[in-house]
Amino acid sequence: MKNKKVLSFVIVLSLILVLMINSKSDATNVYDYNEHINFSITNKEDKVKVKIYPKIETKKELLDYTKVSKDSFKKLQNQKNEFDLIATVTLNKPIAVNEFEKVINMYSIDLVSFTIRALDSEGTRITIGGVPDLDSKRISQEKINSFITEDMDLKGIIAFECKMNNKNIKEIDNLQKNKNIFLVDVESYFIEQQVSGKNKGKKIQGDTVPNMYWFLEDFKLTE
Repeated sequence: MKNKKVLSFVIVLSLILVLMINSKSDATNVYDYNEHINFSITNKEDKVKVKIYPKIETKKELLDYTKVSKDSFKKLQNQKNEFDLIATVTLNKPIAVNEFEKVINMYSIDLVSFTIRALDSEGTRITIGGVPDLDSKRISQEKINSFITEDMDLKGIIAFECKMNNKNIKEIDNLQKNKNIFLVDVESYFIEQQVSGKNKGKKIQGDTVPNMYWFLEDFKLTE
């Protein structure tokens, strides 16, 4: 009986130590990147996971952030080193799938994902995320419709993420001048660079900045 008690104690102690080790290795810390963005990093042994959080509460803060983000875009334009990132693009109004695909094709955009706005019967905002077809790279209206119930009002695509690098930055620059575009956000690249510089030898599992469309709606800035 005594041996069983000792064994039980050892098992419990071992579990406590494992939990302590996991807790320490998965510790999450939150940092201020600038006045408008926070990010957290979670250490997981040989890699670091990054999560980005906007901290925007007023129309002025949103507009100030767009200026900061556009300045960051200009930094990339002047950067001589090669770079590769996923940009977050916020539209200034919902657009239909066929209209959206015209925009994507016009600027040869390498689409990663897209976000759709719908409203329920009470006017509550519904956000639906999707990815293009792997083979055709097109967006399936049929798949989108499968998520829309009779009491929902489909408004259209409000944001998307796309691949961006030093080879296609001119096309992305032209994209952000399109009448449908509110912001092409590249802050995630600079956050990842900052995290990478302080975590040498670790794989960085980056994140993209959330799109700004919710704030556009809140502050009555949608067209």
